[in-house]
Amino acid sequence: MSFVHLRNHSHYSLLKALPKIDELVKKAKEQGSTSLALTDYSNMYGAIEFYKTCLKHEIKPIIGVEFNLEHDNRRSSLVLLARTLLGYKNLMRLISIVSVANPEDPVLSDELLKEYGQDITLLSGGPWGDVSMLVNSSPVDALARVKFYQSVVGKDHFYLEVTPHTFMDYGKEMRAKTITLGKENNIPLVATLNSHYLSSNDKAAHKVIVLINGGEEADDYYKNKFQGGDFHFAQQEE
Repeated sequence: MSFVHLRNHSHYSLLKALPKIDELVKKAKEQGSTSLALTDYSNMYGAIEFYKTCLKHEIKPIIGVEFNLEHDNRRSSLVLLARTLLGYKNLMRLISIVSVANPEDPVLSDELLKEYGQDITLLSGGPWGDVSMLVNSSPVDALARVKFYQSVVGKDHFYLEVTPHTFMDYGKEMRAKTITLGKENNIPLVATLNSHYLSSNDKAAHKVIVLINGGEEADDYYKNKFQGGDFHFAQQEE
């Protein structure tokens, strides 16, 4: 199987995703996966359970985190994957620091990434990442962000993330220009799905938990991030 699911959320992405760890790993095994990543939001609560369950099913576990990152008063997504034991420890350090600083809204900074980015692979965050957000309005600034990330983890360990999700404003143009940016500057591309539930039939249930997660902005959050797309754990053919 050539496709590897590198951006997946479990029920440990509290009230933002549905799959339990064993369900996620079994689904991957059914599809013939030999590797699988877990990238819950700002936490690694499921890391040990995920690691053990993957080994049980003869799947290589890739442990990661999806962070909110703030730069120039702009909030964006960034996916971090541990490459080694040191990378795993650095993920734990980053989670601890941002969670203690702001338990309600943990946010990563460039400074923290520079300090603890060793042995980590970065995925750009797709349409929710700052590179793709910038590529329509300012390709120069988008490339500057790429170069920053490459300076932290090395050119071989930063990937421009491409997803099927183009429902947001200028989404198709954003994806096309992200791909062009990668090809013109020899930046590797990686395809992800950003799964939050196992089957398309779970979309309605996912909406319910996101709205329960709540607050006055929950409805807008769901509409902006999820409503126009399908975030199920798709098969390679899909």
